[in-house]
Amino acid sequence: MLHRDVLPTNAVVNVTGGFYDLNGLAITNGTLNVTAGTIVNGTLRSDGMTKTGPGTLTLSAYHSFATPVSVQEGTLKLSGNMPGLYEGRVAGAFNNTAPNPKTATPLSTRYGNIKFDSSAVSGGAWVDNSTYVYNGFLWNNSGTNALWSFGRSFDDSTFLKIDSTTLFDGGSYNVPQVASFTLTPGAHPVEMRFGQGGGGVGPNIISNIWLAASMGMGYDPQGRMTTYQPNLSTTLVPFVDPGDGSLLTLTNSVIALTNLLDAATSIAVAAGATVDLGGTVQTLADLGGSGLISNGILTVTGNIAPGGPGSLGTLTLAATVAASGALLADIGAGGSSDRLAVQGNLDITGLDLVLANQAALDHSKTYTLITCTGTLTGTFASSNLADARWHVRYAADGTVTLIFVDGTLLNIR
Repeated sequence: MLHRDVLPTNAVVNVTGGFYDLNGLAITNGTLNVTAGTIVNGTLRSDGMTKTGPGTLTLSAYHSFATPVSVQEGTLKLSGNMPGLYEGRVAGAFNNTAPNPKTATPLSTRYGNIKFDSSAVSGGAWVDNSTYVYNGFLWNNSGTNALWSFGRSFDDSTFLKIDSTTLFDGGSYNVPQVASFTLTPGAHPVEMRFGQGGGGVGPNIISNIWLAASMGMGYDPQGRMTTYQPNLSTTLVPFVDPGDGSLLTLTNSVIALTNLLDAATSIAVAAGATVDLGGTVQTLADLGGSGLISNGILTVTGNIAPGGPGSLGTLTLAATVAASGALLADIGAGGSSDRLAVQGNLDITGLDLVLANQAALDHSKTYTLITCTGTLTGTFASSNLADARWHVRYAADGTVTLIFVDGTLLNIR
């Protein structure tokens, strides 16, 4: 999406795979229905989101919702990376010194892949006498030093610098160039520039380096093209991040983003479904369901409702959790109840206990409300227990239970 409001603000958007690339813009949509794919690169506001299907929807854009998010199947994953490159246009047929104005953050070196064949007129989407600049970080995720190879065949000029090494600088439109560079594991600062004077512009197949005019510059992480030979271009691929920051990112580390989802967001995650926080720090208003929340630091400021209001279930939180609203627990037959299962640390300081259908409580049963494999901090701030003979017990192993005592209770922690 290159321009704001290309879609009406009430448009229903279906993402079933591929990318919904916001191009660094702030976009408003209606309802968002997702099954798989990636939403990246900007800020999105929608009326609500429903995740269905067994696939994974990766969210790498800031998002706010007017209604609760429903994760019915599969995985909703937040990305701790910021995928893409900073893009900007500067004046000059080949300007390799002016700083990048950073007006967009696409997932690829897209202007380096735009082909305009005519040499008699100027180049379509390109502005004559201009240079497109791309900055960011290039990732070697192999875990070991790796020789990568690079090729360029572009009308007019290209520039490539990795770390402090310049691999391409200028070049002729009809003479291909090949270079190689050893990348250590991790992130490497990268700068790429594509310059256009006038007339034709873009990937050039005259030199036979490309079998198709699909890219002005490409790379091969297996280093199979260290010297130029015609028709070896099948080993090179364009610079395009898949949307998860595994190739190109704006920062040089996986960062603990805060509130990729707006802090007022409420989520219901069904049994068998997952919300993967992706290592981020996230605050939610309300959380419910019988699914799994994993991989991050989570704060819930409103209601936590295992199973959902009026339904029994176990909500599993494989994360570090702080909760300060209310735990809504339903009571079932035979000693069953809602359960919050935390695989990590849990702080319930300030959390209220609100029990529904207390008439179903069986004096002979013990109800397990919370299990915690890590450290349990705090106690319930209050409860709505109508009968004072029901007591909340906090065990040393992080288990929180509800027991009936018709007499004296000694609770030693």
